[in-house]
Order: sequence, then structure tokens, then C-alpha cells
Amino acid sequence: MNNKGQITLEYMLIFFMSIIIITTVVLPFLCDEIDTVDDIKTTMQTKAMLNELSSNINMVYSSEYGTSKNIAIKTPSRLNLSYTQNGSRNYISTYITLNNNSRRWVGVEVPCSISFANKPNYRYTVVKNNWWYYNTEVKWIKSDDGSMSININFK
Repeated sequence: MNNKGQITLEYMLIFFMSIIIITTVVLPFLCDEIDTVDDIKTTMQTKAMLNELSSNINMVYSSEYGTSKNIAIKTPSRLNLSYTQNGSRNYISTYITLNNNSRRWVGVEVPCSISFANKPNYRYTVVKNNWWYYNTEVKWIKSDDGSMSININFK
């Protein structure tokens, strides 16, 4: 009887020691992977939001001057959206801060000049973290100098 209890105790000791070893070895790797998955998720959600904006910009751009469209859009994180031009290409873009404090550029190409907040000269805007903008307006506007752009107004 005594020997059987000792064997059970030895097996339990081996089991708990192996659990401790596995936990100390595997857990740090698992935490790094969770951060990586979170970074990928945020990047993909931001890219999807920018693609949705780009799709609506294309729709308004292909219509005549004065066209506007209201959309609902959810921001995955706090973003500084900006319009940039590289040669003949136009982009809406933002930088995402990853878990290791590095920054990653995420952008989509758009067919024309973009402005924000109903002001033809505003080329950037800040949107809140995890916020629904139910009446985001995408519309053609004309500046004082006669140049036209598509304006995005987050409301």
C-alpha cells in the first residue's frame, strides 16, 4: 500500500515539474505572439477602414460636382489621417504605433485631391479611438482659387 502511494506522489511531482517547465518556456513566446497578432489585427482594421473610404471617394469622384455621400465608419484606433501626394499619385494614409513602439505606414491610393473638415486646405485630421462616425460625409468641394477636391468630414 505504501509503495503505491509513493508512486502516485512521484508521478504528481513529475507532472507539476513538467507544467512549471512548460509554463516558463512557452509563456514568454506566447505573449510575443499575442502582441504580434494584435498588431496585425489593428493594421488590417485600419487598412479596411481606409479601403472603405477610398471606395466611397471613388464613387463620389466618378459622379458630378456637388455629389455627396454619407457613410458610417468605425475607427479601429486613434488615427491621424492625412492626404499625401507622391508624383501623380494621391494617398490617404496614417501611421500606426505597434506594441513594440515602432510605427507602420498604412495607406490607400485615391483618384484625386482630398481635404478634411469642409476646409479645402486641410490635408489632415484626427479621428478618435474605437469610435463610430455615423454621418461621415464624402463630397465634392471647391476652394477659393477654383480647385476642386473631395472632402471627408467626420461627424
